[in-house]
Amino acid sequence: MADHFKKGDEDILELLRKNHVQSINLLYDLYFDRMIRVAFKIVGDNEAAKDIVQEMFLNIWTKRHRLGLKDPIAPFLARAVVNRSLNYLRDNRKTRNVLPLQAIDEITRNLGQDSLEREDLERLAKLAIDSLPPKCKLIFNLSRSGEMSYIEIARHLNISKKVVEKQITKALKHLRRHLKSYLNNIVLFSFIFEASKI
Repeated sequence: MADHFKKGDEDILELLRKNHVQSINLLYDLYFDRMIRVAFKIVGDNEAAKDIVQEMFLNIWTKRHRLGLKDPIAPFLARAVVNRSLNYLRDNRKTRNVLPLQAIDEITRNLGQDSLEREDLERLAKLAIDSLPPKCKLIFNLSRSGEMSYIEIARHLNISKKVVEKQITKALKHLRRHLKSYLNNIVLFSFIFEASKI
């Protein structure tokens, strides 16, 4: 067991490249508990978090020659867990309204914004939008589609334009608060704030 703690990421990756099963066991021993915490912060279910992390390690082993893993490996593992956790929330829609957005914000900020690709950013935005109250979400999405003005939305829903404006303002404040770490990214900014156009 002591030998496990003497090996760093580069040693483990070298073993992985040479197809040593010991490599995945070492990664598992070193990072399993940490990755469980990452997954749990997002999905809020310990068993689901364990499944997510175990599947991630299995995927690393089966695709070890295609992944191009580099030292340090922790950011890659964390991002893989975040992606799988977001997929879990997407596929289990009943959990989406209790999404801990602050946890995702904290985790992904620690990974570094540059590590987030367009698809990651758009998924974060969609999850944030899905956490809006139903009425607010409906009005926001109608506005964001660009096909309806505030007046048209008001007529469509039989409400006043003032109510539409209030709900859009509420939605934008919510999204700014939860995604503030990424709003200097033009992809995410344009994806979300198309809705601010009247």
